[in-house]
Amino acid sequence: MTKRILSIFLILPMLLCALAFPAMAVDAKATLITDPTAVSGSDYTTSTLLAERLDAVFAGNASVYSSKSCTSLVDTALGLSPMKNNGVPKYVGTAGDTAVETGTSCWIYANGVYYTLFGESTGDGEAGENSEKLSLRQTADRTMCYENFRSWGVRQGVGALIRASGHSMILLGYDAHTVTILDGNGDGNGLIAIRVQPWEKVFGSVSYIIQPTERFYSALTANGMCGEHITWSLDNTGTLTISGTGEIQYPAWRNYSRGIRKVVVENGGVRMGSALFCNCDSLTQIVFQGAAPVLAANAFLGVKATVQYPASQPGWSGEMLGNYGGLLTWKPYGMTQLKITAQPQTVSVPSGADAEISITAEGDGLCYTWYTKNSGDTMYIKSSITGSSYCMTMSDTVKDRQVLCVVKDLYGNYLISQSALLRMQTAADAASFSD
Repeated sequence: MTKRILSIFLILPMLLCALAFPAMAVDAKATLITDPTAVSGSDYTTSTLLAERLDAVFAGNASVYSSKSCTSLVDTALGLSPMKNNGVPKYVGTAGDTAVETGTSCWIYANGVYYTLFGESTGDGEAGENSEKLSLRQTADRTMCYENFRSWGVRQGVGALIRASGHSMILLGYDAHTVTILDGNGDGNGLIAIRVQPWEKVFGSVSYIIQPTERFYSALTANGMCGEHITWSLDNTGTLTISGTGEIQYPAWRNYSRGIRKVVVENGGVRMGSALFCNCDSLTQIVFQGAAPVLAANAFLGVKATVQYPASQPGWSGEMLGNYGGLLTWKPYGMTQLKITAQPQTVSVPSGADAEISITAEGDGLCYTWYTKNSGDTMYIKSSITGSSYCMTMSDTVKDRQVLCVVKDLYGNYLISQSALLRMQTAADAASFSD
């Protein structure tokens, strides 16, 4: 089934090692996000641990203190402006009871966020034990742009600290079109905000970039590369997702083997070698979503699991359905066409009442992701609601919010719903209904 193209109102992020969902721009202008309730850490990372730390940062805890004893925490929530260069020193991070960084403005904020996320200082542009300072010599210039970031090896996930043209910032994600950053004093008046910006609107010469090492980052995020063109990620339910094509060169998830309960192979044409899932004692379910893979004789050595496979996809003949060193029960599944049968509808409820918008769809293994756009905003933001209904208590913050849903099936096909509005019912509205 041919995938539908996303409208200009929404751009789904690329499935890369961090598997993040950054805010999605709908125009060529930079967009600021200053409401800490409008975003969550899970919008930018699939790592439960990093998402929790990001939530703390968005809410105002970025390890920035106004005293050397680190007893007076500075509220650095999104939308506040405490980081202006007003001569009041700020302190971030500790070594025992001693503050290890001092300063003001964007520099101290970025150091504080990095310390909160990864537990290391980056003062004076130096990398800690679990971090690395990237070499910027691969290119003739040091302009902030997509091509340079890829050349320098900037991870497309959360956390790199960037120092460019006298400004410090934390990277939340990037792709070929936009870069999403978190900074303090981005407006020159101490404002803390998330900035989603097209590359062509980014100006700055990079002085240095510090990010966690691959080993340390993978331990935090449970995701990374397992082949030249293959990524893996493990979520908090124990589902290991393998994406991409080519040969799985090594079981990069081996440190998490005993927590793996389910394996999903998203693409066809994958080559899987021997004993990739040794010690996966809890693994009971495997799902293939594309054409038949190439499996080594002992690819599933010691695994006892049910394997679901798309019988209508190429290569799934009887000779494929062996045990491969384990004890596998093969079960075919169908290919129900994905379709939306009932679009979300605008609702109107009074303040304090629950406003619920639902969608109905058909397909195999459906999952739902709701995106919202508040009144006056220019982009949709991924919400944390993943059911077939979006429900919020009506308030001044919620009123006139637009919502839409992306419905995805087991095979990676997706559809985007029509948008619907959350309206606040006024006294005049109620009177008109009673007439």
